[in-house]
Amino acid sequence: MNDRFTETTQTGWFSRLGSAFGGVVVGLIAVIVGCALLGWNEHRAVQTERALNQGAGVVRNIGADAVDPANEGALVHVSGTTTVGGPVTDSSWPVSATALRLIRNVEMYQWRETSRSETRTRLGGGEETVTTYEYDRVWSDTPQDSSSFRHPSGHENPPFPVEPQAFTADDARLGAFWLSDEIIEQAGTAEALTFDEPTRAALEAQAGDRATVSATEIYLGTNPSSPQIGDARVSYQVVRPGELSVVGAQSGDGFIPYRADSGGQILLVADGRVPAADMFQTAQDNNRMLLWALRAGGLLVIIIGFNMIFQPLKVLADVLPPVGAIVGMGTGLISLLLGLLLGGVVIAVAWFAVRPLLSVGILTGVALLVAFLWRTGRLRLKRKREAAAAA
Repeated sequence: MNDRFTETTQTGWFSRLGSAFGGVVVGLIAVIVGCALLGWNEHRAVQTERALNQGAGVVRNIGADAVDPANEGALVHVSGTTTVGGPVTDSSWPVSATALRLIRNVEMYQWRETSRSETRTRLGGGEETVTTYEYDRVWSDTPQDSSSFRHPSGHENPPFPVEPQAFTADDARLGAFWLSDEIIEQAGTAEALTFDEPTRAALEAQAGDRATVSATEIYLGTNPSSPQIGDARVSYQVVRPGELSVVGAQSGDGFIPYRADSGGQILLVADGRVPAADMFQTAQDNNRMLLWALRAGGLLVIIIGFNMIFQPLKVLADVLPPVGAIVGMGTGLISLLLGLLLGGVVIAVAWFAVRPLLSVGILTGVALLVAFLWRTGRLRLKRKREAAAAA
């Protein structure tokens, strides 16, 4: 069976130009979406930082041995040892464990499609694209939708015979406090579960002849050493009871997110006996990491949007490919500069009411960066033109 296919497509200049002008609208939407993402992210970060600062100042350190009604609604910090009232059981398979969580993992042997394309601009502005599609068999815990393959014939994937799922303990406790699923899902480190002999026997009886059960895995298929498309491997992980620390609002004998005056919510979970100050510091660090990650994403969306807006200029110049390459470099540089400038302004405005000095610093930094990139870009364009003239 040929599992590699190559297709060559050609796009005319007028068709490219029409698509480029259509992309201008998409580019404008991308710029708006990027600005909205940046503005929302800055608001979220400020709200979370204020909430954590407030929480660090009012949190109460209490013991886990008893529930004090006097702390109802207050932000509390509790550390202790978790316990469970009984085993956690898989609802579909005879597997259980004394744990906070029981996680069923499923992998299926299936077809995977990968592709790569090479595009060349021809004289006159048209494009020729050569795309290669390759198909290989892999073990994956993510379903590969073969109906969306470019060449699905001979590469059909069946549905997963068993779905992955997680189960949580009904009566998990931290001392006298009940733990919700939201807290349990953040607790502990998952480890592989080994089946005991009664469990293996029960699994073999339920799975039937088309299954092989080892100490850690259920293989659904004829021969584990020669997998076929549709074969599956089912394994389990568990999160055992252990030391845990929680910061949240006391609600009855449990915890709910604490709503700060800024509107932000606080519900922190850490493995081990971790002081409240360390938990708040970790939360602040995570907030800053998320802030910068979303900033980068928002700026990238804006830059891509501007590049789409200027794309018709490049397509027009592609009638002569060397000229189109120069114009493309120029529009790419302008898109980068406009994206950084607009994104920096949005970020600065979002922080102005909270930290005006920081806003001024951001605007100054953006201006210096734009000036540097503009100067560098002009030099590169000049060298490109000189090289094209010499050729």
